[in-house]
Amino acid sequence: KCAVASGKESFTYAELNERANKIAHSLIGKGAGREIIVGVVLERCCDFYAVRQGILKSGSAFAVASPDYPDDRIQFIFEDAGVPLLITTKEIAKERKELFDKLPCKVLLLEELLQHPDTENPDVEIREHDLCYCIYTSGSTGKPKGVMIEHRNLLNLIEYITLSRNTSPDDIVAEFASFCFDASVIDLFAPLTAGAVLYILPESIRKNAIAISRYIKEKEITTATFPTQMGELVTELLEDAPALKFVTLGGEKFKHYRNRTYQMINGYGPTENTVSSTEFRVDKQYDNIPIGK
Repeated sequence: KCAVASGKESFTYAELNERANKIAHSLIGKGAGREIIVGVVLERCCDFYAVRQGILKSGSAFAVASPDYPDDRIQFIFEDAGVPLLITTKEIAKERKELFDKLPCKVLLLEELLQHPDTENPDVEIREHDLCYCIYTSGSTGKPKGVMIEHRNLLNLIEYITLSRNTSPDDIVAEFASFCFDASVIDLFAPLTAGAVLYILPESIRKNAIAISRYIKEKEITTATFPTQMGELVTELLEDAPALKFVTLGGEKFKHYRNRTYQMINGYGPTENTVSSTEFRVDKQYDNIPIGK
């Protein structure tokens, strides 16, 4: 069954797991393990999911920086996190060679990690208090601040999301969030935990509400999460989306509601609280839409 798709590229669950296992075994051979943060600099693609799963399967934690970030921001994030290993592609490594040469970490090419012959699940014990990931927020001082999340925190979130959305193998989930933001953590783990299909929205339409609404109808998306401003624009265009069941908005104040056949959810939570702290199911127009409990 398809696990994740982006454009013409897709992986089945078996393919995704095999690729993650190859990456995990490669990382273990290079010294990855408990409490070690592995950096990631990748474009939006299916292999991003294999990389993040592979890092966790090795017992390590991940920290992500976008290829579009300026040199000083990437350098600060990975130096501040004490990253010893960084995964990227040949193309990005060539484009950002000057930056990567300055970083005090070993740059690993994804293409080479995927050459590892072992596709079996690695025998690695992962404990509930082990570090799972580190996400850098913008920070009130202007410098990014690293937030460290344990496996138990993520498990608690995913358990809630999958149960509250009744997520099942029949669901098709749209991934909108930047891979550097915490909302992408839900999009990575919740659908795949439930056996659903995950569609990565193409970069070419991520700033176009009309194109996103068409994509949701065309792909028969059942669940999607958006920043509030974009989500309000998209849902205004989605009166008729028979497959859609849940749209979650978060990050800003939710102001406008219209009756829809799908459930609108107002979510709130700082990154420090593992993505989402409260939720409110909006069923009518409120003078001041609550953030829930």
